[in-house]
Amino acid sequence: MGSARKRTPVKQVASLCVAAAAALAAPAAAQEAAQEAEVIVRGRLPVVEKADRLSYEVPRETPGILVDLLRTMPSVTVTPEGGAAVRGVAATILIDGKVPPEGPAAVRNLAAGDVLRIEVLTAPSAQYGNDGGVINIVTRKRRKVGGDLNLEGNTLTQGSVGLSGVMTQGAWTYHGRLFVDHYQNRSTLLQHQELPDGGGGYDVSDRIDRTRYGSDNATASLSAELALSETSEISFKAEHGHFVSQSRGLAQSRGEDVFDEVSAIKTGNRDSRIQAVYARSDDGQFRLAYDHNEAVRDFAANYDRDIGGGYTTATGRETDGDRIEGDYERRFGKRLLTAGFSLDRSTSRIRNLYVSRGVQLGVADFDTVFEGTETLTSAYATWQNPVGRWTFLPGLRVERQALDLPDGRRLDFVDALPSLHADRALGARGRLRLSLLRRVDRPPLRDYDETPRYIGAKQVVAGNPSLEPQVTNGFEARYSFDDVRFSASTTVYVRETRGDFSPYTEVLSNGLLMTTTINSGVSRSGGAEMTLRGTMGERITYSVNANLFYAEVPFEGEGGGAVLRGRTNGSGNALVEYRAGTGDRFQLNLTGFSRTQTFQGYSDGFYRADLSYTRQLKDRLSLVVSLNDAFNSSGYASVIDTQALRLVMKTRPDNRAFKLALAWKLGDGH
Repeated sequence: MGSARKRTPVKQVASLCVAAAAALAAPAAAQEAAQEAEVIVRGRLPVVEKADRLSYEVPRETPGILVDLLRTMPSVTVTPEGGAAVRGVAATILIDGKVPPEGPAAVRNLAAGDVLRIEVLTAPSAQYGNDGGVINIVTRKRRKVGGDLNLEGNTLTQGSVGLSGVMTQGAWTYHGRLFVDHYQNRSTLLQHQELPDGGGGYDVSDRIDRTRYGSDNATASLSAELALSETSEISFKAEHGHFVSQSRGLAQSRGEDVFDEVSAIKTGNRDSRIQAVYARSDDGQFRLAYDHNEAVRDFAANYDRDIGGGYTTATGRETDGDRIEGDYERRFGKRLLTAGFSLDRSTSRIRNLYVSRGVQLGVADFDTVFEGTETLTSAYATWQNPVGRWTFLPGLRVERQALDLPDGRRLDFVDALPSLHADRALGARGRLRLSLLRRVDRPPLRDYDETPRYIGAKQVVAGNPSLEPQVTNGFEARYSFDDVRFSASTTVYVRETRGDFSPYTEVLSNGLLMTTTINSGVSRSGGAEMTLRGTMGERITYSVNANLFYAEVPFEGEGGGAVLRGRTNGSGNALVEYRAGTGDRFQLNLTGFSRTQTFQGYSDGFYRADLSYTRQLKDRLSLVVSLNDAFNSSGYASVIDTQALRLVMKTRPDNRAFKLALAWKLGDGH
């Protein structure tokens, strides 16, 4: 299908991996063509293996929300910020093959019962253009009248309401979904900074940020499908999301500069999308779609210091885009041809404002506008072909990205992205899968805006007009064994990325700390992942996933040059569930990630433990009581340790909470 891109925005010093971008789902015919090799595994979620993915079927009665499901997925780690990573690399999350308007926040907006299956692609085929993993959430397409109502609340006074429904009238089927969420929390950020004083010593300063944060989010969608005949249909969908937040904070700076700084920050996001799709299925399957989206991002902050004065900073971004895509699939006996194209054009307008109110940061007031256009054209083809006991899936994707930037500057990138997947059965229960791929990750248009954006207490983030795409080559080999009550798999993989995106922080001549994104050089990683799933007796099911890998990343050496340094890393999750004779379920979920190296230092690891209890109160009503982040341990620390700068940033998490959730199934929809 069309393009799938993982976007890496400008990162702050304390950022972990962030993902988000646009993509499309795998064609249904390709999934059907792989069914000869399907293997169902019993466990928390049944799993179906296919040439380039693992598909986890989700039972209709599953309570909770999508993010709860993702925490149980092998190979998937949910970071403290709510992003998803596949084997430590930021992943693209799709809902029915599309990046949702609310972005990664969608993992908190969708009820688990609305999910039909979760597709995890650790090595995406040529259908996808991103270099990280892909997590595609396939939702249920119900034809009867019915719906779901989900209520959640916790001891941090966070809560949400989700309502979804379906209705059929003649040849028309209507789907609707509404999600409303309120979130509030508080956080503490500790920062320790050391700068060379020119005499062999260091100027030391410390900073403590205490912030109270609150947000409200509402997302609604409505779709209508018209069956034109037994083999064709047309559908229309409209989505709108509105997000607002505000925070108040106190930053206390001690050292070379002594001051207290009070911040008041407001943000507002609006996303809208309309889509029209025509689909026909006879000798082959054809799909043609048009998509229009608009997004508005507003950020405004006021900072005031106890010693007098303050400053105001604001950023507003308006983006609108149009996308046309087509896909065609046709089976020739046991062979399958899949081909497609997409044309994606988006325009961004970014306004940045800075006004001093008596505080001198070493820069003059400014009010600037950045305007740019991105055009991404892509075409792909894959050919699934059985040869003896093997099934081969070669593919090729070609992409061209054209960027029109301010001052008449134009960038043009063309990439050929081949892939090859091979799969065969080994005996009655074993299976071997090999994958080889080349992928590209492109910076979003906003990352080319070099205008500084102040985030308080002498810190600045900015884009980099010299950024180029990063290209990754990867290989993995996976062996799996599946029995009725037990399954196991081991995957060995290697990756090499050229032009690796890395956050970079430097001290400007005016004393400000500026963070941007750079292409730091070549990074390499390789490791092994093991997954065990099964049952113990009649009441206990378990799933254990462990990933151990060695990674070499560029590091800023003497004189600013990059040198490679390596470290062994790990990640994993474990899930144990006990089902009582009454049908009640008790679940323990553990997630963790080790320390990882960065261009200028490292980011500390984290772990998290969640406990939950599920009870079916009635046929259509279920209750979930959970303790989230039982040890309040899912914080993070980011360290910069170079000759020019030593900087440590740590958070004190406040995520532990008891959560109560109720889920009703309405009508007779399934």
